[in-house]
Amino acid sequence: MFLELSKKILLISIIIISFSFSNLYAQKGGFVDKISVAQGDILTFYISSSVPKFVLKFYKLENTQIFKTESDSVSGIVQSVSSTAYVDGVNWSPTLQFQIPLNWETGIYRAQYPITSNPDIIAAIIFIVKEDNPGSFSKTLYILSTNTWNAYNNFGGKSIYEFNSTDNVRSFKVSFHRPFARDLGIFGAPDYYVYANKLINWATNNNILLEMASMYDLDANPNLLDNYDILFLAGHNEYWSMDERIQVENFV
Repeated sequence: MFLELSKKILLISIIIISFSFSNLYAQKGGFVDKISVAQGDILTFYISSSVPKFVLKFYKLENTQIFKTESDSVSGIVQSVSSTAYVDGVNWSPTLQFQIPLNWETGIYRAQYPITSNPDIIAAIIFIVKEDNPGSFSKTLYILSTNTWNAYNNFGGKSIYEFNSTDNVRSFKVSFHRPFARDLGIFGAPDYYVYANKLINWATNNNILLEMASMYDLDANPNLLDNYDILFLAGHNEYWSMDERIQVENFV
């Protein structure tokens, strides 16, 4: 259902789909130190896996996944999760530092890897490649709902909601430095597969070029939207900082 349509901004209404905490993989998974990076940036991966040696395979996500490259072999260990990991972060040892190739286009990427000896059980970490020079690839920006992804994430036992927190007791603060507990597509990634990929597939099919960014980018750069003519906010984008909201209101 379309709530508002103008030449600058499109807001799409959604229904929240809830998900549950997985005890089976409570100590396995992975995350990155930054949800969005530019070409040439270093991205640090933190992974807990019982596979002694493995590689990460990188894909760009559009209509289909496009294989880009794979890492050198890395060592896997099962890393512990403290009782306060949901708020303090997991404090894991780094697994891999990966430099984003200069020729990678802005978009959504997935790093895929095994977490057990069963080859059918894989995990994934998705991240955003943004333009080092905002607005140079496209004047249309899609900001993904990364704040909301984390708000509903209950890895470590709690989110900011009672329904998927242990003992039905929520946390009033949650950390970005932890894996995603579960999604509706592939284990280890958020609800990107429910909402965001639909818009990206539509844009790809209609030859609409998009630049990508996270909500953090909107907060960190008060002039980010000055580089664009059109802004997309699609899916379940529930959580905003005041600076994020002010910048979007000024843009509109």
